[in-house]
Amino acid sequence: MNRPLSTIIVYGGGYLSAAVALALGAGLRSQGVQIGVLHSDVEGSRDIRLFGAELESFCHLASIDFIELVTESGGDLVLGYQHHDRSGSRIVPFGGYGLQPYSWSLEQGVLASGRLRSTCDLSEFSLSAEAIKAKRFALAAPARPDLQEALTPGALLDVSLLKLYLHKLCRARGIKLVACGTGELGVAVSEGRVVSIESEAGRLNAEFWVDASDEQELLSIFSKVELRSSVRECVIEELTASHDKHSMPQVEFTYINGVAGTRFSGGRLTGDQRSYTVREKLEEEVGLCFASVQPWVGNCLSVSYMGCLVGQPLLSPLHLAMLAVTSWLDKCPSFDNMITMSKWHNLAWGAVVKEVLAFSWLSLGVDLKKVCEQAESLGGLYRDTALWVQLLVATYGRVGKVLPLESDAVSESHWLWVLDKECGIVERSSVLVDGHTRSSAEKARVQISEMVKTMPSYSEFTKKLFG
Repeated sequence: MNRPLSTIIVYGGGYLSAAVALALGAGLRSQGVQIGVLHSDVEGSRDIRLFGAELESFCHLASIDFIELVTESGGDLVLGYQHHDRSGSRIVPFGGYGLQPYSWSLEQGVLASGRLRSTCDLSEFSLSAEAIKAKRFALAAPARPDLQEALTPGALLDVSLLKLYLHKLCRARGIKLVACGTGELGVAVSEGRVVSIESEAGRLNAEFWVDASDEQELLSIFSKVELRSSVRECVIEELTASHDKHSMPQVEFTYINGVAGTRFSGGRLTGDQRSYTVREKLEEEVGLCFASVQPWVGNCLSVSYMGCLVGQPLLSPLHLAMLAVTSWLDKCPSFDNMITMSKWHNLAWGAVVKEVLAFSWLSLGVDLKKVCEQAESLGGLYRDTALWVQLLVATYGRVGKVLPLESDAVSESHWLWVLDKECGIVERSSVLVDGHTRSSAEKARVQISEMVKTMPSYSEFTKKLFG
């Protein structure tokens, strides 16, 4: 008899994973269901080293339990663990976050894993360093040149090890695994024989996860895969005709593609080949009703990341604003390319995304000043985003291009701070430390006026963006 659902593990460390975790938490945490995020470093530590600290803050503010599985370059496995309980306390992970290098050795990571304690009951999980070393194998240069750049050194792990980990984690514990992202490991963990290829905007990302210990067998699979640079696809290959799928761990899972509104086929593990949207899949698999948070279309690559600024359930006005803009962007044919081109630049936000966010928040009457204050208090990426929001308020909102705002909706000091930060107009110290001087303030007002004259209207702006 299956145990009642107690925990949902959201697989993947990207923004979509965090957004889905937040959505699930809003609907299920009140019922006593725990939400976790499991991250494996499948892209050569790009995600976790650049955004690890931000994701940590996201999970903390959203009261999400954070569990992480990462690899060092070279392929050694390190079991990192980060936990935020509902009171906000945390255990420092192995290796640290942000730009800190991972210095924990294979043996240290495994040894430390014996001390794991969490609400997800990991007490039974243990693997010796020797066992992990026996499972590990290095990946030689791919036989096909067009795959050479798609694989990052150390990005490939023997999937059987991860299957074992997740199997021990989920089996008979009322835990559901939700895999999020493009070409994520969740499918392979469940099937053990998956080749996943994802291509967007001419840039190839590929993760090959196969149940094979023979390097030549792995390389032979590459030759069977037809790459299409302009088409996103997930190719599933049967590695061996004699493969006994019944002998593999049957981890209950849901796979979510990280593209706005993209429909995808269910996993072959269940024989389900129907097409779903992300929202439909979550509603069916998890039994979560999104009626109260309409419209929610599932993609929050950059959009719902701002949810961390509030740390409240998904029903807050700010979240509704984010969901509305998500729904709107989903209707834009070039949205996928826009996100692709911008998400790894300018601290993963991109000017386009930020401006669209600000417009949507303004149109829904969100208290931007409060949002900005919260963002500034967090610093880093959040503060930069707050500055962008304020800049848009100063140039659009104040003159009523989007929504007529009171002149003091965002204080003058905020405008001056923004102009100083983004345009180099005013020295910040003269405004925020010593008190603003008349000359600085007047100069800023003139600049604001000039900027407003040259800024396009909202309709012109969107037409320019999306054609």
